[in-house]
Formats: sequence, structure tokens, C-alpha cells
Amino acid sequence: MSKRSIRSEEKFTGILRLALLPPPLEGKSVSDAGNQYTSFPLSESMGVKRLIYHAHSYPVGAKISWDFKDVPTVPSYHLFNHNDQNLVKSFGEMLKGVTVGTINFEYSVKTMHDSIHSRATSSLDEPLLMLALPHHAQVLPFNSILPNFDLHYQCIKGPMTPIIGNTWSYDEHLTNTVFESEQDIRNIQKMDPETKQTILNQVELDLGRVLPTLTENVYGFGKQVARLAQLCRIASVLETPISEKKHDSDENDGTVYKTLTRKGTRLLHDALTKFLDGVNSDFLVYGENLEFVLR
Repeated sequence: MSKRSIRSEEKFTGILRLALLPPPLEGKSVSDAGNQYTSFPLSESMGVKRLIYHAHSYPVGAKISWDFKDVPTVPSYHLFNHNDQNLVKSFGEMLKGVTVGTINFEYSVKTMHDSIHSRATSSLDEPLLMLALPHHAQVLPFNSILPNFDLHYQCIKGPMTPIIGNTWSYDEHLTNTVFESEQDIRNIQKMDPETKQTILNQVELDLGRVLPTLTENVYGFGKQVARLAQLCRIASVLETPISEKKHDSDENDGTVYKTLTRKGTRLLHDALTKFLDGVNSDFLVYGENLEFVLR
């Protein structure tokens, strides 16, 4: 209990890894000695052995890739089909098709055997052991989940699941979402042209005001980006149909955009790209000067 802090008398340039052993579940308790559950010593815990076995390998970054494909139906369609033919017919339109996104995380891994000054990553040591959030564990392949892990880690979303491997790949069934209903579209089409132009004039003015700034904190930047995205959406709905205007083509992919929509989306793309590339001053990374106390 007295060893709650770690201090160094000299500049520290190595790697520190600490594993928190969570309290047991199901009514078990930790003995006064602090090194065993009442039911078994921690030295016999498969979870503790796994933590030690994978301790040398740690992630330092990741490459993310994705792919999209359209499939005829969602997985639950077949379940409906077997259980109730009438239910299939009533939900026929809803189950007509779905877009599936396949997300791949390829983690860059270093080990404690590497030189601390080396940028190279190693694949010679044990694979990563990480904890997946509940919504990740539901879609990750079953064979990546570590069995016989008797330590129970909890988060605000529920129990976390131990995952083995330097790559994660899973499918997400995407919801086909629209911002405006058919009634909204009809109302917009009936809008007085002068009123519509007044709104677009204001959008054009607002596209030059309070734009996302890379010196803003993450929370403020997110609000600025959301505001800009809303302006893009308003412009895309209210602008004159492209068939009635001179065609404006994006030089990258040939997509036809309307004038204000194109201006807004380019501003949005520029701000988000710089933020994701780490050009902003408020980084979502660890601090290099670290002092911590175990409480």
C-alpha cells in the first residue's frame, strides 16, 4: 500500500508497462495478502499468465483500411424467412438490401526487445493482447477471442473481451439513412424562390465565418465542424438543380457539385484532413512528460 508512486532520479527513456488486475466477480474476493483470490492464487490465473506472456508486445500505431459492398439482405432476413413467411413479406422493402463495410486495423507493434531509438517494428515476439469494447467483440471473428481468460475487465459500456492478434477485421452493416423525408423534399420544392435565395445568401456569408480552426480544442473543433457540415447540407438541399446551372465538376473524381455545396464540402474536407493528419495543436496522444501516482 505504501508503493503508490514511481519516481526516477534520472531521465527515463525506456518503456513502462503496468497491468491492473481487476477485482474478481461473482462474489469472490481478494485475500488480505493481496496476491490471490480466495478461490485460487493469482499465480495460477490463466489471465495473469497471459498478461505476462504478451507483456513485451505493445502497439505504437495502426493503418486503417475499409471496403464497402452491397449485399441482398441483412443477416436477420434468413431468420425471418425460416420463422414466419408473412413477416418476410411485411418487411420485404426494409430487407431489400444493405451496405456492408469491412474495416481493417493493422497495428504497428514494437516489443521491449527493440531499441528505444528504433522506429522499426517487430513481428518476432508474441502477438498483441488487447481488450475489445462490447460492440467490437460482437463483430470480431470468434477465433480472435482469447478463451480461458479469468480476469474480468469492465468499462462503462460493459465487459471487455480479450483479443489476440496484430490485425482486426470486422464487418459493419450500415444503415441507409436520409436527412429529409419525401414530405420535406416536396415542401422544399414548393418553397418561394425569393425565400430560398435569401437562405442561400446567408449560407454563403456563413461559409466565411467561424470556420474550423486547428488551434481550437477537440471539443470546440468538433462543434465548428458540425456547424460547417450543416451549412453544406442546407446548401445541397436548397441550391438550384444542377441541370439548370452550369456544370461544376470536381477535378478529382468528376463528380458534379453545386456551387455552394462544392465550396462548403471542400472547406470541410480540408479541415477534417488536417485534423486527422495531426496538424492541429490539441493532440489526442499521450504526454511525453509523464508523472503518475497510483491511487
